[in-house]
Amino acid sequence: GLMPLAEGVGRQLPQKVAVMWVLVVIFALGVLCTLAEPSLSALQLAGENVNARDAPILKIVLSNAYKATRNSKPENWVGTLAMMVGVGVGVASVFGTVRLITGSGIKPFVTATFVPAMMLTAVSVFFYGAPPAMLG
Repeated sequence: GLMPLAEGVGRQLPQKVAVMWVLVVIFALGVLCTLAEPSLSALQLAGENVNARDAPILKIVLSNAYKATRNSKPENWVGTLAMMVGVGVGVASVFGTVRLITGSGIKPFVTATFVPAMMLTAVSVFFYGAPPAMLG
């Protein structure tokens, strides 16, 4: 089956190549596994039922053929959403691997992701109003 093959690659790859290449492979696997995940397609189907007035950004991101104006051509943001989620999973996989390799605690990594997210939320609230009004 595939499990012995994966175990063999996982055991031998770090011995044969530099750590940087191992991290590149881990990132690529995180992105590709996310793009192959069928739940993003299910999310897109659920997004077709979203009312644009109640949740405009959600409707734009999950719609197959969003039109900014009546005369503009349709834009498909679903692929962009899938790629952004995939990159996030790839980065998280690399962070997890670096944490395991270095033996670091989880607090620096949580802080490195939590603080920028909170700063972006504060900026969006300051300039655009409360996030629920913006996101639906």
